[in-house]
Amino acid sequence: MSGDELNLEWVLSQTPDLILVVYQDIDQATYDALSKIAPVVAMPKGYVAWGAPWQEELKLIDRATSGGTEKSDAIIAEIGAKFAAVRAAYPQFAGKTATNVYLRDGSFLAYGPEDTASRFITDLGFTFPPELAATAGGDAYNRIEISAENARLLDLDAAIWPIDAGANTQETVEAMPLYRNLRLAKEGRSVWLDDGQGTFAGALSFQSPLSIAYLLDILPPMLAAAVDGDVATVPEIAK
Repeated sequence: MSGDELNLEWVLSQTPDLILVVYQDIDQATYDALSKIAPVVAMPKGYVAWGAPWQEELKLIDRATSGGTEKSDAIIAEIGAKFAAVRAAYPQFAGKTATNVYLRDGSFLAYGPEDTASRFITDLGFTFPPELAATAGGDAYNRIEISAENARLLDLDAAIWPIDAGANTQETVEAMPLYRNLRLAKEGRSVWLDDGQGTFAGALSFQSPLSIAYLLDILPPMLAAAVDGDVATVPEIAK
């Protein structure tokens, strides 16, 4: 079962006490089928797929497991303080443009402005590129496809590349003439989030208090090196 599929037999085999479907919306038929296995906590209403703020998801889970939000409120405050500390330590992030982007089938795909991973970047003080935001919409997974003729949309102050597997590798991207003509390449503005196992990419995509705290430890200094526009100051990723 992949992250884009739902296998009811597999869910049943886990004998869950609670089923969480907080990242992507599901239809009524799927909700009803899952509810026959265990109580379901579905995605908060009013958000696109992968776009509900982690704070809202956490409160839903807290209510389902404890009946209140006391625990989730404390965690939200703690993580909020960590973001504030990063913004204070790295004032150069304020107003700089940045996004998360990866390569698929020869095209660049950027995370949409409402994606939780994009919210993570703007919570650091960055600005989601307005031109890129204007092209968003229509993709079920809140992604923005950037064709070769629109590659200039990636001329940003920083870009995070969550590397998972397959053709989406640093070596593949850096070998592309299209990429080499961008500021990202010429000025060392890319952050390659690669640990060889997809752990870093997963932490960025599945925003949770644990993964966010983890990313706040490793990403800020890398982003600081990227936004200065000097290729010589790009650090190695923290292990």
